[in-house]
Amino acid sequence: MSGNWKHVSGRDIGSLDSLSEILARETHFHVTALPDLRTAETLVLLSDYSGSHATATHEVYSFLLISPDSMATWNLRRSRARGTVLGHWRRMSYTNLGDARRRNALSQFLTAAESLNGVIASFVVSKDIGSLFLRMGAAEGQLAAIVARWKSAIHERLERVFVFASFLLSGLSAPGQNVWWFSDEDEIFPNEDRLRDAVNLFANYSSHFLGHQLGHLRIGTAASDSGDLWLEDLLSIPDLVAGSFTEMVRSNQKGGIPTSGKLVTPPLDGLVRKAQGVLAWLSNRAGSDLRALSYLVTPSATGGLNWKRLHVHSVGLASLALPKMQ
Repeated sequence: MSGNWKHVSGRDIGSLDSLSEILARETHFHVTALPDLRTAETLVLLSDYSGSHATATHEVYSFLLISPDSMATWNLRRSRARGTVLGHWRRMSYTNLGDARRRNALSQFLTAAESLNGVIASFVVSKDIGSLFLRMGAAEGQLAAIVARWKSAIHERLERVFVFASFLLSGLSAPGQNVWWFSDEDEIFPNEDRLRDAVNLFANYSSHFLGHQLGHLRIGTAASDSGDLWLEDLLSIPDLVAGSFTEMVRSNQKGGIPTSGKLVTPPLDGLVRKAQGVLAWLSNRAGSDLRALSYLVTPSATGGLNWKRLHVHSVGLASLALPKMQ
């Protein structure tokens, strides 16, 4: 089957196997458009996470997977946004959009990101799930001996990050491609020792998902930035998306709209303005080199998982249910 998503059958990855097959069919029949990233020698993966605070009902895991050949145009455009609006030291992030200069630069930053050849993928995961791995039919804590170096409270989050990153690479990467993965600095990758552990962990974990071997793997954080904030600015893209989805869920709660329902339709006017801008931008990927994949992950009545494709529209946000996968 042709298409830019490669499905490899026979992998023990639970309901994600069915989701992978659906994506392969959608790209084959041009229902979903995804870029071909397999010709690049190296892929760059950026990730950020939101919703870990106690009052949140969902956690959001956002990933930006791109080919580095598209970064020259992006770098020129984001440098222009810094030079004309933001300045050369302010860090762009969702939580700091209360600052007027960051708000004014947001549109230029998002427009610059459209020149990136890749995918911005988000997984909005209900906290009602408990263990993602038990519901997937996979063994929870299969790497428990290795992840014991992390605080026990973040074991599940750590493995989710590895699951979603592995899933994206399984469908979009090619044998022998190098991967440079940069994540926000938080408790998942708190220091150099944990980063070294993460390389070995991820290599082990991704072997359950990928039907091929990758080349060299490097994992770093924003601390790797050279000083001109190019890496911080790349990381701001999944940060802005993750924060906006978290705000969307909070707005649903406040308005009495069930996020886990068949349709999620909060009007964008009901969201804070910073989330409005990002979600409206996310809805308009058709003519862009940067495509969007977004999924709502909720528990099913039979103990499995429901994966619902989130389609963001400029006048609201709706989810189109995929076939239930147990």
